[in-house]
Amino acid sequence: MSAPDWQSFRSVFPAVNESTYLMTARRGPLSVPARRAIERILDEHTHRPGELVFVWRDHERVVGDKVARYLGASPKSIALTPSATAGLALAANGIVWKEGDEVVLPSIEFPANVYPWMQLERHGVKLRRIPPNALGVVTAAMLLEAITPRTRVVTASHVSFLNGYRIDVAALAAGCRKRGVLSVIDAAQTGGWMAIEFDALGCDVLVGLAQKYFCFPDGLGFFLIRPDAMNVIKPSAPGKMSVKHYNEFLDHRLDYSEDAWRFVSGSMATPQ
Repeated sequence: MSAPDWQSFRSVFPAVNESTYLMTARRGPLSVPARRAIERILDEHTHRPGELVFVWRDHERVVGDKVARYLGASPKSIALTPSATAGLALAANGIVWKEGDEVVLPSIEFPANVYPWMQLERHGVKLRRIPPNALGVVTAAMLLEAITPRTRVVTASHVSFLNGYRIDVAALAAGCRKRGVLSVIDAAQTGGWMAIEFDALGCDVLVGLAQKYFCFPDGLGFFLIRPDAMNVIKPSAPGKMSVKHYNEFLDHRLDYSEDAWRFVSGSMATPQ
């Protein structure tokens, strides 16, 4: 196998000519081809918005299918979202909670994976925030040990924003499944640079975003969910795109799409 042509690759990222770019954990640099695609869409919005509205809608599905396959998942398992936070909120708000239910998570999570669960306290849900060990990390074993009969969800970042620790998602997911608990993973710091095989990992939900290692602007994320988890996590903000008959505007049956697209509420920002 020949070595990658790194010079050609670098040539489409102007940011690397201005500095040694090390900020991808916050925001990836936009490539020239991606910018041109955005400009083309904006041009279409300016000159031909009416005739292309259904084309853009089809493109959303195409993008979703490609992202799903890239992440080792079936296209039926993905919904596109505005952000990773939105995906975590879909998981948190889609469960029917009872007072006393618990969510287990590391105490050092990024706020995006805290607040969607914290707001459930109004329903009597308790957050069990597990502090790090002497090495400063929270392991899969530590989270599994914290599970009680009241635990409904265990959630954690695939890679910690704080220290770069990568949790053993497969072990965590298997342990949760054995105990009848849902596993929800925030892959904001892994999606795009690390090989992810969603189906092989076994977690119930995995969310991420595009503005880091996918090198795209803000406003696009993904929500991956296992088919059996859709029996427990339901759409919390359904809209016209959530149903099978999304083009039949006067047919108001809440007949959800059979795949994860049921979690897509409405139109997306088409440049994304």
